[in-house]
Amino acid sequence: MKKIILVALMLPMFCFAQKDAIPKNADGNYEYTEVVNVDSASAEKLYSNAKLFIVDAFKSGKDVTQLNDDISKTVAGTGAIQIYLKGLTSGTQYVSFKLNIQCKDGRYKYDFSNFQYDLVYYGDDHLFALEDAKRIKRNMVGKQYEQAMQQVSDGMKDLIDKLKIKMASKGSDW
Repeated sequence: MKKIILVALMLPMFCFAQKDAIPKNADGNYEYTEVVNVDSASAEKLYSNAKLFIVDAFKSGKDVTQLNDDISKTVAGTGAIQIYLKGLTSGTQYVSFKLNIQCKDGRYKYDFSNFQYDLVYYGDDHLFALEDAKRIKRNMVGKQYEQAMQQVSDGMKDLIDKLKIKMASKGSDW
């Protein structure tokens, strides 16, 4: 009888447990990564599209890009997405990340990882690993943490959608 009561009490925890909206890798760190096939696309064309994506997706492609390797067809750098928190301590915040796009004939691989939450309070910037929920939550009120994580998830999904559209682009023959 005790086991039945225990299971009945714990069942709601399993039913309502939420999975992270942001995927984690095997090490438990947030990471978006995928190999995407693009039929009949050369590595050179995909590499060119990756560079164009960075220019289109960020305010300054030059500031974002830290590596443009024509030999390995790799673009790497650091980007950021903006989030806006509502509530008592409302305002604009940023989450930065490392990006890496590798291109080969017929496919490319993207990695977005090493997410850092740039929390501004009392006039100072504080960088926290996005996985460090305890430290981030300490500087937020109410449901701001959930808002922030949802906005990061939505922002990354939007960015990845833009990447996939740009990478699939055949370009114009002006």
